[in-house]
Amino acid sequence: MSDQVPSHVVDRLIQLYCEWRSECWDVRSAYEQFAAATPDDRPLAYAAYRAALDREESAAGLYAQEIERIECDDVDGRRAVAQR
Repeated sequence: MSDQVPSHVVDRLIQLYCEWRSECWDVRSAYEQFAAATPDDRPLAYAAYRAALDREESAAGLYAQEIERIECDDVDGRRAVAQR
């Protein structure tokens, strides 16, 4: 049995990781904008920050699901990872 993960699976993991990290940077940016907002602009800036958090959480979840699928499920009809 091979422990090697197929390249298309690795490519998907890298894509999902990059998307998650991009969302992390968006959260940081949105927080900075919220922290610098004037009192009148804070409700909208906070809403943007919360939306960025939601997108980051979603991206992190997709990345985690893909890793779990690789660890637990068959990829191309065989175990992708035999053991941790």
